[in-house]
Parts: sequence; structure tokens; C-alpha cells
Amino acid sequence: AIERKQAEEKLKFLSLYDYLTRLPNRVLFYDRMKQEIAYAKREKKKFALMFLDLDNFKEVNDKFGHDTGDQLLQGVAKRFSKLLRKTDTTCRLGGDEFIILLPRLTQPRENTVDVVQKIFISLREPFLIGENQIYINTSIGIALYPDDGDEEEVLIKSADKAMYLAKKEGPNNYHWAEFKLT
Repeated sequence: AIERKQAEEKLKFLSLYDYLTRLPNRVLFYDRMKQEIAYAKREKKKFALMFLDLDNFKEVNDKFGHDTGDQLLQGVAKRFSKLLRKTDTTCRLGGDEFIILLPRLTQPRENTVDVVQKIFISLREPFLIGENQIYINTSIGIALYPDDGDEEEVLIKSADKAMYLAKKEGPNNYHWAEFKLT
């Protein structure tokens, strides 16, 4: 009975969280995002969605191995969790991509830029994994609700597209989405 209960708890955890980083997974993230869209729509508020990709992560895996890469992802997740509010949600989408929901911002653009700067500062410190000091940068794309979309997928695509523009500008850059109906 104890083993069955433990197995049920593990399945419940895995249904809502990423096994490696212990961050919310897509299912939980989309649920929180839907709730925030409903709130923002009702209250006529804005929120930010940040799409992050770790720069040159493949090179970390190639040079140090996948175990070290996994530990780096865990370290990044911990740093993100420490600098964000309890109401924010960070999700690992897969690989080295993360998405962060910043709900109920009083000054959406200014508050989001503050978070971006905190992320860049937190990543300046090397990650100590085994005998290695590993430095990592990130590119960040940002979408605002409802300016850059009013549905989950549109916001995520807007932030993803902005992230690729940031990546073209070089490591540790961010870019705002520029949603246009075409």
C-alpha cells in the first residue's frame, strides 16, 4: 500500500512537473496561463511572457557531457526560481528552452525589464559543476498580453519569434515582440 501510494504521488508529480528541473511542465504552465488570461481580460490588465533559450548550450553538452548539461539546467532552474516572485511561473519547455509567466505587473514593461536584468546578472556567476566552472548566457523574447496576442499559442509564438531576434543580436540580449496581424 505504501509503495502504491508513492507510485501515485510520483505519477501526479510527473503529470505536472518536469522531472529534471522540478519546474512546472507544459500542462501546468498552460493552466496557469489560461487563468492569467481570464484574470487579465476581466480586470483589463497586462502580463508578460518571456521565452528564454540558453546560448551555446549544445557546446556545454558536447564539451562536458550530458550529465553536466543536465546539472547546468537544474542550476539555471534554481537561479530562476530564486529571483522570481512566488506568483511567477517558470516552465522548462524542453532542451534548453524556458518560458516565464510574469502575471499582474503594475508597470508591465518596466517590471519585465527589471526581471530580465536580474536574470542576466544571475547568469554572470559561473555554475560550479564537478571540477568545471561553466558560464552560460541567454536570449530572451518578451510578449505582452494583450498587445502581442490574446491567446496562449499566439503569445508563445510572439515571444519565441522575439527570442530569435534577440539571439541574432548576440548573447545576453532581449527583444520585445512586435505583433502585427498579416
